[in-house]
Amino acid sequence: MRPLGFNILQSDGYICVGGIQKNGPAEKSGNMFHGDRIKAINVSFDGILLEDAISLLSCAAPYKVIDCIVDYGHLSV
Repeated sequence: MRPLGFNILQSDGYICVGGIQKNGPAEKSGNMFHGDRIKAINVSFDGILLEDAISLLSCAAPYKVIDCIVDYGHLSV
């Protein structure tokens, strides 16, 4: 697992970037700064463990789901 190079904090009901790791992916992207609000994330399920997928989906249940991309027809039983 690769860290994203930033930490988060809660401010006024929002999840925000709290700090940027020096030379980490977030700093190198040049797109994230201290205090930025995190509005949403996309998580790839390619290669994910079943337990991790269940955990992510369980945590997401009470929140607004923005996108759910499904690739149909690949289940072989």
